[in-house]
Amino acid sequence: MLKAAHAIIRLSGGEHAYDPTSPFAKTVLRVAKLYASNAADVRALEWLDKLDVTRLATDPGKRQGDGDREQEFASLREQYYGIRTGSLARLGRWQPCLETAMRAVSECGQLHHDNHVWFARRIALAKQRLGRPQEAFDELQQLAARKPTGFMQADIAAAAWAAGDQ
Repeated sequence: MLKAAHAIIRLSGGEHAYDPTSPFAKTVLRVAKLYASNAADVRALEWLDKLDVTRLATDPGKRQGDGDREQEFASLREQYYGIRTGSLARLGRWQPCLETAMRAVSECGQLHHDNHVWFARRIALAKQRLGRPQEAFDELQQLAARKPTGFMQADIAAAAWAAGDQ
């Protein structure tokens, strides 16, 4: 697969790399996602660095769903930010994770596939790790009210513990 991806990038790069019909960005994102899903986050970031995020499409993709319903899915830019912030968080690179997640929220408009939850969670976790645990605690509590999950409760407990140490 990597051999094919390198060939696609070599052939589709250049001035038309970000045209809607070009496979360039989709190929880079697919390889980066594959690396990220296999805990090879440094490699995922290396692949994402091949992209100019400002040239990635911000309009959501659409496809026919069940029946005649049209489904929307994440734009290329939203996919980029999702992979990038996840990899940065797993690597413990909290300052760039915070900055990137905040950019994602401001640039992507309506988010898909619970990305509003994931970006908000990564922002809060980054704030906690960067010495702002009370702020993280408050944000995580608000987030858990909208999306109650076990991992969110664990995040809240960790932030509360860290806030108590200050």
